[in-house]
Amino acid sequence: MTRPRAAVLAGLFAAALGLAHAAEPPAQDGAAEFVAMAIREHAGEVRLARLAAERAATPEVRAFAETMLADHRDAKAAFLEVGRALKLRPPRGIADEAEEEFAALSALEGRAFDREFLAYAVDVHESVLADFVREARAGHGEASREAERELAMLRRHLQTARNLKVRLGAGP
Repeated sequence: MTRPRAAVLAGLFAAALGLAHAAEPPAQDGAAEFVAMAIREHAGEVRLARLAAERAATPEVRAFAETMLADHRDAKAAFLEVGRALKLRPPRGIADEAEEEFAALSALEGRAFDREFLAYAVDVHESVLADFVREARAGHGEASREAERELAMLRRHLQTARNLKVRLGAGP
């Protein structure tokens, strides 16, 4: 084989490999986007649960907040590990809706605080649970596997928040 022909074939082979690699990033981009969202969501839940553990009026809400704090702290750490494996820079801050809720909760106390915290916990867990179910089915490797592992915890939090809402007379 002549040098020019070998160079052309090598170039075509390299281009083919480049195209194969170019097809991979969308899956990684989807995983990266989800991982960043999950980290920010968990960070928001940690911040809100910490506030609720300190300020909740009822022992049941305080206990739920402490459970959420521990679970979401562990979940955030797990997704930080997934992010490191994907070579992602960890996102800063918390989810925007958690930031807004923190401000709203900070202005409340007593039963009003508990009701608002539980209403938010139901809403955010319903929303995030749907995102995690989608990711668990997405086939994004470790990001999808971690989403699958966290589904039971998210369902448990949602059910507990719903039950507490009813028990405290804050609605269904």
